[in-house]
Formats: sequence, C-alpha cells, structure tokens
Amino acid sequence: KQKARNPQDYMRMVVEGLPGISGVRAIALLEHFKTLRGLFSASIEDLTEVEGIGKKTAEKLWKIMNLTWNLQ
Repeated sequence: KQKARNPQDYMRMVVEGLPGISGVRAIALLEHFKTLRGLFSASIEDLTEVEGIGKKTAEKLWKIMNLTWNLQ
C-alpha cells in the first residue's frame, strides 16, 4: 500500500482511485485542473481536454463523480 508523504500525494492517490486512472493520468488531470474541486466539477468536455483522457473515460469519470451515494 502506498503511503502519502505530503498533500500532493493524497491528492494523487484520490484521483488514482477513480476507475481507469493510472498514476500518469492522475498527474495529468491534477496538472490540468489544479485542484480536486476543479476536477470533480469538470464537464465531460473539460475532461477530454486532458491528454490521455478520451470520451469514454471522460464519460465514466463524470458519471462516477456525479453519482448520488445510496447504500440500497
């Protein structure tokens, strides 16, 4: 298990936890959006502007980031 050494490591690890997101993609997303808030409020079109993020991946990310939590 990875151990975070600083706040940027925590940010990267959060993004790497998303489906289809590798370390390289996580860094690209964070470099583009600068903050987790910026990433999580991005549109599908915004997500596809990031190198390595195609339409299918962007749609999957957007869907996950906009789901409502429901345990049932």
